[in-house]
Amino acid sequence: MSDTRTFTRYEATHLVDYLLLNENGQAGTYSMGRTLDVSKCGLQLETAIPLDPKKQIQISINLDGEILDLKGEVIYCRFYRGRYLSGIAFQPANSNSAHAISRYVKYFQNKKEEK
Repeated sequence: MSDTRTFTRYEATHLVDYLLLNENGQAGTYSMGRTLDVSKCGLQLETAIPLDPKKQIQISINLDGEILDLKGEVIYCRFYRGRYLSGIAFQPANSNSAHAISRYVKYFQNKKEEK
């Protein structure tokens, strides 16, 4: 089976905070998770609890001492080896969000090139 993704995925093991938003955009469940990979359009997030597809999510990442807030939508969630793996599609609402996403991807792209 071939990979038909548009963007390259980079290994991105990183602890993050996340906040699920309700239908009105208000804060819901807050917890921590771990990113597993990242691309220009999204990331894979490992969590201890299942995330509902179609839910909006805000992910806070500490990148070299600066907090980046990334917004997205849960696309899928599946149980795997005692944890939940969710696909998150980024939703850059403005140029600041798009810049944060770009910086996060570039960080792991550079790490891959260093190997």
